[in-house]
Amino acid sequence: MHDTAKPKPVTVRAQRAAAPTRRPGLTLIELLVVMGILVLLVSSAIPILNPSSDERKLREATRGINTFIGAQKARAVQANRPAGVMFKKLSQDTGDAEDNAVCVQLYAVEQPAPYAGFDDTSRVMLSRPDPASTLVLLRFVARGTANVSDGLPVGWDADLVPPGVFRPGDVVVMGGVDYQLRSSNLDNVSVDATGYYAPATGALVQLTALPLDGATPDWAPVYESGGGRVDEAATITTPYWTEPLAYQIRRLPAPTSAPPFELPPGTAVDLRASGTDTPLRSSGRDVRFFVRDERELGASYEDVVSNDTPVILLFSPDGTVSRLNVNLGQPTGDGIDGPDNNSSDDDDIIAYTPVTSNVYFLVGARENIPAPTAAVEADFRGYAGSDRELEQAKAKINWLSGESRWVVIGGQTGAVATAPNSFVNPVPIAADAGLTITQRRDIEIGFARNLAKQKVKEGGR
Repeated sequence: MHDTAKPKPVTVRAQRAAAPTRRPGLTLIELLVVMGILVLLVSSAIPILNPSSDERKLREATRGINTFIGAQKARAVQANRPAGVMFKKLSQDTGDAEDNAVCVQLYAVEQPAPYAGFDDTSRVMLSRPDPASTLVLLRFVARGTANVSDGLPVGWDADLVPPGVFRPGDVVVMGGVDYQLRSSNLDNVSVDATGYYAPATGALVQLTALPLDGATPDWAPVYESGGGRVDEAATITTPYWTEPLAYQIRRLPAPTSAPPFELPPGTAVDLRASGTDTPLRSSGRDVRFFVRDERELGASYEDVVSNDTPVILLFSPDGTVSRLNVNLGQPTGDGIDGPDNNSSDDDDIIAYTPVTSNVYFLVGARENIPAPTAAVEADFRGYAGSDRELEQAKAKINWLSGESRWVVIGGQTGAVATAPNSFVNPVPIAADAGLTITQRRDIEIGFARNLAKQKVKEGGR
């Protein structure tokens, strides 16, 4: 018997249950639109969350300089002897005067112990070769035999001065006056390849020196050039000499064996804008501590500080800034020629200057040094473009760029801090028609330093 039951009809609900379920989703076009929005948002946020590579390098350079200087300050305190940092000019390696304002290496330096003579009777006799000259002559003597044929007073002989001990630029402290040693045609001692005096054994050492900071030494001539006393000699010959005086030679700082600090590629200390709150003073001349050249100044060479001599910052054992060593260039009208009797090649004055104000070092882009020429700057300061174009132009001058940074050292405290460079606008020509390019730079740099000082007070680091 067959089953004749009819199959049950399929309901609409059952048909729907059996059909595959369709889930909501994104189409390919919708997905591409969402990804495009995300890319746009991320690309907009990166400059905010992650500074540019150049800015990161400048921050890194500033932090490194801060740490390096702080370590040398601590070393001065620990060793109880002046120590500090030498800012080497790139021109020493390249030989290019355009690099006199560029520093990409910092070296640790220490001041050697003072030299006060070979024995307890070591002395210096002082003379003035020409009353019109600012220079003096020094003779190094010590107690010896009663021999007057050497031109020295009875009981005094040439002192033993070993080679490689002191050099031009060192400072002789005598009677409360600082005299900087210089080389001239009046010296009877040569300078060796390392830059130090190389006297012959037993020979009388006679050197030229310059009283610093405009000092006028007390002058009490006692002996004539033959060694006899002025009040006793039948025939008096010049130059006259003082009594032998006790002295101490404060020698220039020398690099240690520690490796230098290398600034990140593309960054440099801009020595053109670096300096102090107040002018450095040496030999009666006020000189600003940033590099200039004659092309920019249009001035005589005595106003120019453009050479490859490094800048040295020293800390005292108490942690305060002791002195700055800065080559101020050649003096004028000193009455003494250089070794070959050519007045144009006189030794430069190395200012070994006490510091009571802040010292500023500007860290900026290497490519921005040297600054534009006077003609370019004249056009720039008459600029009439948009604000955006003005900012782009300012970015090419370190002391006007918002990415540059300052390292500030307190002269009286020795505190080391960093601060960003504030947005300083150039001094317009129309408002200050009587100012030179250099004078306008002075105003701009001074304004930028003052803003940096305020940032430091507010907690710059």
